Amino acid sequence: MSIVASFPIKPEDSLHHAQYEAAKEQLISEIGRLGYSQIKIQETKVIVNPGNNTAHIHINLLSGDKYFLDEFHFQQDFLNDDFILAYTQDIKQGDPLSQENLLALYDTLYSSGYFSKVDIKPDFSKVKEQHVPVNVTLEPAKRHKFTLGAGYDTEIEANVSFRWQHRRLNHQGHYSDVMAKLSSKKSTIGGAYWIPIGDPRTDKIGIIPKF
Repeated sequence: MSIVASFPIKPEDSLHHAQYEAAKEQLISEIGRLGYSQIKIQETKVIVNPGNNTAHIHINLLSGDKYFLDEFHFQQDFLNDDFILAYTQDIKQGDPLSQENLLALYDTLYSSGYFSKVDIKPDFSKVKEQHVPVNVTLEPAKRHKFTLGAGYDTEIEANVSFRWQHRRLNHQGHYSDVMAKLSSKKSTIGGAYWIPIGDPRTDKIGIIPKF
């Protein structure tokens, strides 16, 4: 089904302004998802004929050229580029250049925990055959994260908890996690050393010592 054919307002439908605005935004979004990232609205209007209770919708868009993602260029010096590139497995060179794909890449990188800032900018000054390189500027998150807490457990009663996360041990993205719970009845401590592999979003090897 074409994008135009899937326009949600059909002949004989009642016309509601909010529905029209939502449908127009959906149309623009769907076209942008295909890689037409520089859409310009030429004209949009609704012509109402009160005499026969009809309305005609006119939407004139200039789509521009269709663009595709080219290479990602990472501006950072604290992780291996190959390790960061592993986060782009779902969004790769040759995919349509769309706001949806760029936002997905932003969410993936930011949620990794390695970065405090992610800035993604297509470089249209270096377009080659409709392929656009993408500059990704990254700033590191703080290496250490400390969490303190207090609570009550029916087994060990009042307790204090502590967690220390070292979120970047080396350029390969290894990280560690140490947790402790202290009480007058029983105290526990545990930790792990994690090594991301394959798809770092889901795959990792854990080295867990026994205390």
